[in-house]
Amino acid sequence: MALAKHTPTTHKALELVFWAVLAFIAAQRFTLPSVSGYICLLPWAAAVVSFKHNIPRRNALLLLALVWSVDNAVGAVSGYNAGSGFGATIGGVRYLIYATVIVSLIANTSISRSGLIGTFIAALIYLAITVAFAEKGLSGTQMGRDLLILGLLGLTFGFESKRPFAIDVELLMFAMIGYLLSECLNFFLFSSIWYGEYMNYNTTKYLIALPSLVALLARRPLVAFILVALTIPVLVGYTHRTLFLAYIASVLVIIAFFSIRQGKLKRSLFAGGFILVVLILGAADLQSVLYRYKSLAFFDTIQFYGTDALRMLDPVRYASSAIYFQLPLFELLFGRGFGSGLADPSGALSFVRADQSAFSIEELSSGYFFSFHDVWVDVGLRFGFLPFIGFLIWLARQRPKESREGVAIWILSFVGIIAAFYGTSGLISIFFLIRVVKSYHSAHE
Repeated sequence: MALAKHTPTTHKALELVFWAVLAFIAAQRFTLPSVSGYICLLPWAAAVVSFKHNIPRRNALLLLALVWSVDNAVGAVSGYNAGSGFGATIGGVRYLIYATVIVSLIANTSISRSGLIGTFIAALIYLAITVAFAEKGLSGTQMGRDLLILGLLGLTFGFESKRPFAIDVELLMFAMIGYLLSECLNFFLFSSIWYGEYMNYNTTKYLIALPSLVALLARRPLVAFILVALTIPVLVGYTHRTLFLAYIASVLVIIAFFSIRQGKLKRSLFAGGFILVVLILGAADLQSVLYRYKSLAFFDTIQFYGTDALRMLDPVRYASSAIYFQLPLFELLFGRGFGSGLADPSGALSFVRADQSAFSIEELSSGYFFSFHDVWVDVGLRFGFLPFIGFLIWLARQRPKESREGVAIWILSFVGIIAAFYGTSGLISIFFLIRVVKSYHSAHE
């Protein structure tokens, strides 16, 4: 009898709680390492069941499956061996999820002739550039990832959804709140296990920012304040400086430009941020805290090193960018093609040690590098800085006009481009979000 009284709203609430609880378990890699890496199969299976009948729910569940599958496990060798460590997901499961997400991008679409022809022409041009620079050295691994980028670009511009490629943001947000709470426990209770490496190596971890961004755009100041306060320590534990800075920039952009009319919210957040920066920059007794976490160390570095801060903060990134921007103009603007690398004749990266996991032993010994840490270097080297900037401009013009949820997804796609471009899971999630953004944008044109 009690079940008969359940309304659709009640059923929806129970479903949201169900996925939030599963998300909590999925992040518990330290307490449930043999279980957490396989929770991803549940949203994947649910998405397959509703593949054609409920596209928003399917898309939210597929994105959860991506986030909950673990491509790089904490505690694995150098953090890059997905077959071991805390909460690893075996390759077969991960690639099953990747394939399903890609199928969802193709399903129920019509071919955009101009987009497909443009992709084909771009492929021929970059193939010719690759052949021209092949004698300088190519990486099969990087070539595979570059071809994936080209294929995802083809899906983005060469296919148009016949029906809106919507996403159930409410389901996704509640699930990610459960994931966020679980990661907070990991940060505060299990630092003795993960400290010294990243608390989470997964390339889709940037999606942890979604709940707070949605709350900010929805003008829910108290909820937004709580979610931001929970997100910051998690991002600190992720020890991903680029992700941390991209998130802070996103919060500030929303506060400054996206119609948060509550003057009290703006004043409170700006005042709180100002006080926090003053405390961090001025309190000598906090230096040990700053240096403990790479994500915060830049505050102290900026204070003491000024204009040299960029070099001091991350010498590997700084040297990589310096080498890249010294390329001849054509190579800088249009790239070197698929799988290409970059020589270091001056030894700018000679200080990098083999145990830092920045580059492979082969790269360090040869002085010819492929694995870069910044998207403008990594993607720019293969596709060109000019096309990369052009793509960002195109994406900026896709901003949804009538949907705050759409704006949150749009902002999150930029965060992903900055912080998650380097992994298969991250790349697929970025283009998945961009397809959602395109759907929001076209719906209100």
